[in-house]
Amino acid sequence: MVPTCRKRSVPKNIFTCDYPLLEVPPLDLDSYDYKVPVGKVKSREKVGKTTAKRDAFIICTVTRVMNEASMYFKRGCPKKGTIAVDKSMNMHRDLFG
Repeated sequence: MVPTCRKRSVPKNIFTCDYPLLEVPPLDLDSYDYKVPVGKVKSREKVGKTTAKRDAFIICTVTRVMNEASMYFKRGCPKKGTIAVDKSMNMHRDLFG
């Protein structure tokens, strides 16, 4: 069970053995032509193609780096059979929803 945390913050225990990895973003992430402004869940702002590609690049890169860092720390876990390697945690849905 993933605990909820404050909006826009990463949980402090994300690099523990039993915490799941981040879910991989969809391949068509750069095709979204809008973003949801901070604090306005039900509104959308149009974005250009270049901005959409840049945002998708950042989201994918940060997700990959966070998962790699998490796996690095999980390799040192004392109980090898109990580490969570499933990519099931969606930052938006599970933490900020």
